[in-house]
Amino acid sequence: MKIVTEINKRVLFILILFFSLTIFSCQKPTNTIPPDTGQPSNLPERIIKDTSYGSDARNKMDIYLPAGRTGTTNVIVMLHGGGWTAGDKNEMNFLVDRFRAKWPQVAIINMNYRYANGSTIVCNTILSDIRRAIELVVNNKKTFQVSDKVALLGGSAGAHLALQYAYTQNQDGRIKCVADLFGPSVLNDWQLYNSVFPLNYKELMKNINGKEWDEALYKSNSPFSRAQATSPPTIIFHGTLDIVVPIYQSQWLRGKLNELKAPNEYYEYVDFHGFNNDNYTDCVEKTIIFFKKYMNN
Repeated sequence: MKIVTEINKRVLFILILFFSLTIFSCQKPTNTIPPDTGQPSNLPERIIKDTSYGSDARNKMDIYLPAGRTGTTNVIVMLHGGGWTAGDKNEMNFLVDRFRAKWPQVAIINMNYRYANGSTIVCNTILSDIRRAIELVVNNKKTFQVSDKVALLGGSAGAHLALQYAYTQNQDGRIKCVADLFGPSVLNDWQLYNSVFPLNYKELMKNINGKEWDEALYKSNSPFSRAQATSPPTIIFHGTLDIVVPIYQSQWLRGKLNELKAPNEYYEYVDFHGFNNDNYTDCVEKTIIFFKKYMNN
């Protein structure tokens, strides 16, 4: 009888330990955002909507300049999704609001770019839009009172553009880090190219690359293939239930960055293509901590 009682006690202890570990392992760690240092100025907040940075109707951006900004104020450039052929900067406003609330000292550029059409506007064309938008801000940094330290953040197709720009267009060293929210990183993915659900991937890939299947071209437009050991630090988020951009693409990119020993962080949520409120909150907090780490070096 004593032996049975002792066994029951051990079983009970193991069960309690198991459930305790399960509960704590499911809880997200508290994200502690480090405070900004330095003396703020007396400048008031300034928001400039629909500023033109080019001649096309899509070459518009919203500029959010924080109160108290100085010449050391960091800049985040946000890029919307939409399969490279749709979407709008207004769809990123909820993220703009979250970043401004959690990091009130940062300047934010929320931009539109020209839609890919498979001929006159392809991947490199859109990258040139990003460059023009960044140059407008950097060339006027004394007027805006911001630094030339830039972080890129994109969602979905915008994440692909953010990565591709950071990995291929950063010869001036302005891009200090990049955040990838559920973006495709391998365009030369034959399996995805031939998939018909939930999108017409062949048409999307033709639009952004300018040709139907061309492995060398698609590879050159893939952040996975363009990543180097010296690429800007990268933080990646992806939902395990994403049916639009398969999570294995982000897993591949993470593996490549680890292989290169390029600084990176990687997070998965049990979520879809786009996150729920709690996961977006966690994503923003983790991104701010990551950006501050590499922009303030």
